[in-house]
Amino acid sequence: VEDDGIRICLDVPASVRKSPKRLDLVWEGYRHVLPPSLGRAIQRELEAERVLWAVNAVHARTCYGRPGVALVGDAVGHYHPMTAVGMSLGFADGAALADADGDVARYQARRARESHVPGLLATALYEIFALDTEPTVACRTTVFDLWERRPAMKQRTIDLLACENTGMGSLLGAGVPMMLGAIGRVGRRSAAERAPLRGIGSARNVAGLLQWLAWESVPRSLQFPALRKPRVSPFEDLRIEAHERLGAAS
Repeated sequence: VEDDGIRICLDVPASVRKSPKRLDLVWEGYRHVLPPSLGRAIQRELEAERVLWAVNAVHARTCYGRPGVALVGDAVGHYHPMTAVGMSLGFADGAALADADGDVARYQARRARESHVPGLLATALYEIFALDTEPTVACRTTVFDLWERRPAMKQRTIDLLACENTGMGSLLGAGVPMMLGAIGRVGRRSAAERAPLRGIGSARNVAGLLQWLAWESVPRSLQFPALRKPRVSPFEDLRIEAHERLGAAS
């Protein structure tokens, strides 16, 4: 980037990347939210195809190394950069490794325990903010509403992502009201539009997110079949729905 230049990073689904009209789709998808002072310049860069593409992927934190070799930061696992949790996890890894005095097993046990909640929240927030489906739109609208009405809720979310609070109770205290509020939101909308079946389907999807959060909140040693862990992530079907919509538009 030049001294007087600006680099902008846009999150684009893989289905758009493969479309022959991908640059037009990127512009149409983002032009309504770009500052007017930047919009025209960004459009020119897209038209000139001065664009770099990079793959974003999520890799769960499962391995922290082996005796004599410790992994920290993205070498352990990584999340989407939108939530900025990766840097916080990396610094916390370094501090925990120093405290462990080179004992990789002790380091892993601590970080596996303390990284679970920030990673879970980062995964949920990214999907909720990135996917354009009725359930996820209801969830993120409820998030903004809760943050505006209850500043303590917003601060709790920040503390969780910053790894200053790694308690599962705090995560559930933030996540459950949001998802219950989202269920109420889709219910009211379906009633107003007289579309009960669509409302039931959307509410079921949000309930699936709540079930996923509840399951993931239980320590592995205490999980049991009655909780019925979903076969796949509840975001998977929503992701397919959103990508199919984009594919139809292209």
